[in-house]
Amino acid sequence: MRPLLVAAALVLTLLAPASRAGAQAADADGIADAVDACPDTGTGALVGTDGCEVCGCDADAAGTEWPSRYHYFRCVVTAARAARDLGTVDRRTYRSLVRQARLSNCGSPDLARCCLFRRAGDTEGRCRMLPADRCDAEVMRADEATALEPGTCLPNPCVRGE
Repeated sequence: MRPLLVAAALVLTLLAPASRAGAQAADADGIADAVDACPDTGTGALVGTDGCEVCGCDADAAGTEWPSRYHYFRCVVTAARAARDLGTVDRRTYRSLVRQARLSNCGSPDLARCCLFRRAGDTEGRCRMLPADRCDAEVMRADEATALEPGTCLPNPCVRGE
């Protein structure tokens, strides 16, 4: 329950649209580089006024590991809803953030993002959330299976150069 309370408190610090306007951010999170404590957050990440993710994949903003995938998901939904209500994200972005959280293995160390390439020449594989021991080419009847670090399957991380 503590992670949800921390997330709810941090959501109140999400940037208002006026403070995002004109900010020069190398990582495209809307926080000016001069005050960005986390200069490598991804585009579209829900960040607080310090530029750090409110609901990081490995831990909440206070650095506490997620007790479960549910807690991570609830944090994202709560933060995204608050940002939508504040006007810092639109409905489409809100739905995208929730979908990305649903298709992630954040808060679930027993799940792996698994890239499955059916044929040897495939340049794009299919990303699946699987128990780590099932991310195996033979088990999944694929030419290649590779487990990735925690994260989301959106956008598809299973692309390799030609």
